[in-house]
Amino acid sequence: MHKFETLIPGSYYHIYNHAAENRDLFILTENYEHFLDIYDKFISPVAETFAWVLMKNHFHFLVRIKENLVYKYQNADRHNENKWETSDLSACAASDSVKTHEKVKMNSDSRIAN
Repeated sequence: MHKFETLIPGSYYHIYNHAAENRDLFILTENYEHFLDIYDKFISPVAETFAWVLMKNHFHFLVRIKENLVYKYQNADRHNENKWETSDLSACAASDSVKTHEKVKMNSDSRIAN
């Protein structure tokens, strides 16, 4: 059974991974670009990136999980659209009141800045 850690909004995380054995994760320039495109699509909607580095056999990211958002993910379709949707709860009133919020659809056109 898989164990999943709950990410805490507003908290910082060091995300890293290393290739198995002495293999490389990134061989061509296109590999780096593809990785960053996927990162931008799936991580940028839910976390702010403060620092990152991609090396040929491993990577590191320092991120902060965004606050006051509700996350919803749908399976990808053949149109390659970004399926993350977030709802901003920062404008909501006290917890005992009726809460309404506007859905914000994230797009995947922006690039990650380092």
